[in-house]
Amino acid sequence: MKLSRNVRNSLLGAVVSVSALISATTTASAGTYDGANVIDLAEKKGEFSVFLKAVETAGLEDVLRNSKDITLFLPTDTAFESLPEGTLDELLSPDGEDDLKKILSYHVIEEELTANDIAKEQEPAETLAGQTVAFKVEGSETLINDASVTTADLAAENGVVHIIDKVLLPKDS
Repeated sequence: MKLSRNVRNSLLGAVVSVSALISATTTASAGTYDGANVIDLAEKKGEFSVFLKAVETAGLEDVLRNSKDITLFLPTDTAFESLPEGTLDELLSPDGEDDLKKILSYHVIEEELTANDIAKEQEPAETLAGQTVAFKVEGSETLINDASVTTADLAAENGVVHIIDKVLLPKDS
């Protein structure tokens, strides 16, 4: 069967378009953010304005931008909104800066841990706050203390980010 030149060109264009779409989808689902550090990644994802404001208030932005090979457990805005009433306002006030710094530091490990690493190891890991977080894998669910990982392995220039559904609280907060 001989196809007309217009039909062949239309089919070729459709194949190229589908290939480009598959390629773009594969890249997006890989969770890589070329050239973006963990703060840039949080800014680009868009659902972390409370975290970003808290990092700025606590003076930790430079630490998170410039640290290498870190793991960040990144709570969503919804996670912060789930804190007991008044807690977030208190933490963001000048009087709450020390507690805020400790809580945010409890979300960072000075080692790059992927979801696969966590599943293999399942050993507690020490955070920048000096306390450990516990890992638990049950079926397809990964828990960091009692927070569920909703999106894992977002690769940033300076580490890996796991989005979580709760704010992690150190034992003495």
